[in-house]
Amino acid sequence: MLSPRGCLTQCKSFQLAGWQRHIRDRAGIFIRFIKASFRSKHMKILAFADIHTSATAIKNIKDKAIAHDVDYIVCVGDFTIFGSGLLGMLKKFNEFEKLCLIVHGNHEEERKLRTACSQFRNLRYIHATTYRDGNCVFIGWGGGGFSFFDKAFEAHSTHLVRQVKPGDTVVFVTHQPPYNTKVDQIMGQPVGNKSFRKFIDKEKPALVLCGHLHENFNKEDMVGPTRIINPGKTGTLIDL
Repeated sequence: MLSPRGCLTQCKSFQLAGWQRHIRDRAGIFIRFIKASFRSKHMKILAFADIHTSATAIKNIKDKAIAHDVDYIVCVGDFTIFGSGLLGMLKKFNEFEKLCLIVHGNHEEERKLRTACSQFRNLRYIHATTYRDGNCVFIGWGGGGFSFFDKAFEAHSTHLVRQVKPGDTVVFVTHQPPYNTKVDQIMGQPVGNKSFRKFIDKEKPALVLCGHLHENFNKEDMVGPTRIINPGKTGTLIDL
């Protein structure tokens, strides 16, 4: 049996151990918070568009992702040829060992891509939804071709905007480019989407990533505070 002094010593030891665990737990939370904050303010993205099963493009993207230790890879669609080889391409994206955010282009089917992406650990299908990392929010909307308006997007965008908090950095990921910018010109005429342009003018995302028009690979523009990029099939590195 412990003496009164022994009991007191043991109680103090338990209290000390408890405080030590508490301090370690709180320190761990603080460290994770600092890392998340740092990451959200200093995020490195590798985006690409319209590679249409190109083995050369895949190798270039993988090499860039490794060399620059990117946080995210973003695919803005049309990575297949009319859907052919979908699973094989997704398997290669998964092997990048970086989280890859994807929307479909006009060559992929929404339902098939959504189902297929769910089979891979490193892939996230973000069409019609958002993906958050710290204070960085990705808003995804795939598909489209040469339509000037997207009524489905207009109706759903109000829901997407509700996921954004004050102070967030927003990255808008689409396949079709927004209207009347340097990334939607064909023979000097704008062919982009007016619904997307209206959204950009109103919500002012920090970054827009889009593709579809091969003629405009690697071109970019500024609309107010918004940087708009067609990253092309070789991939473009972006620091946020």
